[in-house]
Amino acid sequence: TKNAGPGDKLAYGRNIWGVFNAYTIASSSMGLFVFVYSLIILDLGGDAVSVGIVFSVSLIVATLSYLPGAILVHKVRRKPIMILSIAIPTISIVILYFATSWLHVLVAEAIWWFGTGIGGPAFITYITEASPKERVMSSFGFVYAGPAVAYIIAPLVGAFVIYIWDMRTIFLFALALRISAPLFLLFIDDQVPSTSKESARAILGRLFQVDRKMIWTILLFVLIAAVLSMCQPYLPVLLSEERDFNEV
Repeated sequence: TKNAGPGDKLAYGRNIWGVFNAYTIASSSMGLFVFVYSLIILDLGGDAVSVGIVFSVSLIVATLSYLPGAILVHKVRRKPIMILSIAIPTISIVILYFATSWLHVLVAEAIWWFGTGIGGPAFITYITEASPKERVMSSFGFVYAGPAVAYIIAPLVGAFVIYIWDMRTIFLFALALRISAPLFLLFIDDQVPSTSKESARAILGRLFQVDRKMIWTILLFVLIAAVLSMCQPYLPVLLSEERDFNEV
């Protein structure tokens, strides 16, 4: 590994920096239009029900995709999974660019974007093993700070693009960012899982071996996420229809 030593608090090493750059640029590609996604669905002939269907199906697919990802992370090399999970959403952006119906958005969002959650466990495992043991949490904070900042800056850039050109043009910018994101992962070291012969059933069994306190904690966060998920997609619709906000 090329990671920095524990005494250097600023340098995270080539591997962690590669993941940081890939995550940040990939998040920027979606951040360009994520907050007007609902308005895109409406513009393509959808309604409030369509908005709910797209977001619900997408989140269900995202959740289910983590299970095979948790199995693969113990079976195959992690770097290819990470690269594919970052690169495949380019298909989604191309579909969105040529979309003529809100059903196209459903296919693009649910299958080719949120289905790539299969790479989530690979990223988590990679960051954990690529970091010095005493700085694992610091590495996670560093990596995930990038997307957080991206979701602040990218929407402003998206608004500028829409103001100068139109909504469809924004997908060209998003495509360019998404294509460049996985390139940073080409230069990181690969990780090979241990030679454990643990079966998929055993792996899933360990995933669900949690105590009662943890189960209640998970249920609490699921409830909070459910409430937020019910409201967030409809906020742009409310501001558009009731307060005359446009995409910009």
